[in-house]
Amino acid sequence: MKRSVPDLARIDSEWVVILRGLNRREQYSVTMAMLESGSIMDFSDIDAPKADKHSTGGVGDKTSLIIAPGAAACGIAVPMVSGRGLGHTPTLSHGTTTTDTSSARTA
Repeated sequence: MKRSVPDLARIDSEWVVILRGLNRREQYSVTMAMLESGSIMDFSDIDAPKADKHSTGGVGDKTSLIIAPGAAACGIAVPMVSGRGLGHTPTLSHGTTTTDTSSARTA
C-alpha cells in the first residue's frame, strides 16, 4: 500500500518544523522514515572509505565537479547518485568516473 501525505498537511508540517524545530527523537524519526522510504544502495564491496556529497540537483551544481574528483584523488569513493526525476546519469567516482553502477546493490 502506497502511503502519501496531502500537500496541505505536508506544508503545515514543514512550517511547524521551521518555526519550532525538532528534538533529537523527532530528528531521528524523520531521518529513519526518509531512509526507509526508498531503495538503499549497498556499496560495501568497494574497498575504500566512502563519503557522500549530496546535492539537491540542478544542472548548474558545480560543487560536485570539484569535491568528488578531489576526494577520489585521496582514495575516497564518492557514489554520485542523482536524485529522482532529475534525468541525470548516476556515476561513481573513485579514481576515475564511470557510469557503471552495476556493483551497487539495492538492499
